[in-house]
Amino acid sequence: MANHFPKIADLKDKLQGGSTDAVLMRGAGGTFLVKIGGIAIAFGVQILLARILGEGQYGIFTYVISWLMILILLGKLGIDTTLLRFAAAYRANEEWGLLKGVLRTGNKIAFIASISVGILVALVVFALGDHIATDLKMTFWIGCLVLPVMALVQVRQAIMRSMQKVILAVLPELIIQPALLAILVLIIMVSDRSLDAFSAMILHFTAFVGALIIISRWTNRIVSSETQEASEEIRLKEWISVMLPLLMMAGFNVINHRVDVIMVGLFKGTTDAGIYSVSVHLANFMVLGLTAVNLIAAPLISHLYAQNKKKELQRMASLSALGIAIFTVPAAIIMLFCGTWLLGLFGEGFKAGYGALVFLVAGQSVNALTGSVGYLLTMTGYQKEAAIVMGITAFINITLNVILIPVMGLKGAAIATMISTMVWKFAMYVIVRRNLKIDPSIIGLFGRRNRNEQH
Repeated sequence: MANHFPKIADLKDKLQGGSTDAVLMRGAGGTFLVKIGGIAIAFGVQILLARILGEGQYGIFTYVISWLMILILLGKLGIDTTLLRFAAAYRANEEWGLLKGVLRTGNKIAFIASISVGILVALVVFALGDHIATDLKMTFWIGCLVLPVMALVQVRQAIMRSMQKVILAVLPELIIQPALLAILVLIIMVSDRSLDAFSAMILHFTAFVGALIIISRWTNRIVSSETQEASEEIRLKEWISVMLPLLMMAGFNVINHRVDVIMVGLFKGTTDAGIYSVSVHLANFMVLGLTAVNLIAAPLISHLYAQNKKKELQRMASLSALGIAIFTVPAAIIMLFCGTWLLGLFGEGFKAGYGALVFLVAGQSVNALTGSVGYLLTMTGYQKEAAIVMGITAFINITLNVILIPVMGLKGAAIATMISTMVWKFAMYVIVRRNLKIDPSIIGLFGRRNRNEQH
């Protein structure tokens, strides 16, 4: 009887090779483990902060963080995704001068833009005066210092991802930063000092500075080894033409994922925003598999598309879909059955977010199982179509939040996010199928198997 199962030695050879499958499996597997570790640390830190700060101060802290996640887009101007696309393509075609040029230009743009946004936001908060509570105002000002640090970390992360150093790229933000924050919070606890939203943001800033120092050293070493002998070439007009649609898409994407927390804070107050944000954090666990795959898949998509390897691109999408589904389905079941208990870890008051969690889990499950549609569009030249979809769904999201939050509270925000998430993922899925002739979802995996069996 024939043995249809691969031998361990064969699997080992495949994993050690340079094929797309090997790169994807090594990268996704490694980043998945890093993500798991990072989530575990971050989860523990958030529990500590929620219990120490209480619902009110924790709400202020998470409310400012939600604003930072939107403002950071202006601080990067889409340069991180632009770097990811062009740097990967330049490496594939051995255009070292252009690679050197896009990396240096990207760093300069991010630095100038992020500093400018931080100053502008600080001035706006100051101008609001008594219209904003003192503790919220002080926390925002520290958040303005966090902005440029976050921007530079994420730009360097994109550079390292384009060099296929994915695990090193994500370690500073996913492991080092939350680990440093955890250590700082524990020091505060042991020293019996009080902690509020303002001081928690200072700790958050300090941890990010540590992460920036580490990733900057790694990036400089890796980049200099590949571009040291090259003469810098600049194609600023071409980069900006791609950067602006990517900025729009990234902005609309963050709006779809963060505007609900902000609008809960506006309509219901920062305490409810804190409760709702914990439900959002738990629901985001659904897309852990998708995120791990995307970290390695994005530069591979650009690389394969630049070399017109459509079959390998479909194969990569199918393997990605399988890995995503293996994680997402069990995770959804766990969240639905254990959600109340998980929310209770943050404090009894956070259990009120379970109703919202159910709808958020549904939306994020669809998000994960439809695959890497966003990167398949942005890495292959369809960034304008992707930006239009994201813009429409961001408008839908905001409109639904305005209608539903006053009537349904936290559940209304979750329903708005669920609907908008499903709309944009299905719309992008259709565009990918029509233009690239690729099915990135779990359905595509079975379709590919059926075609193989017929041949």
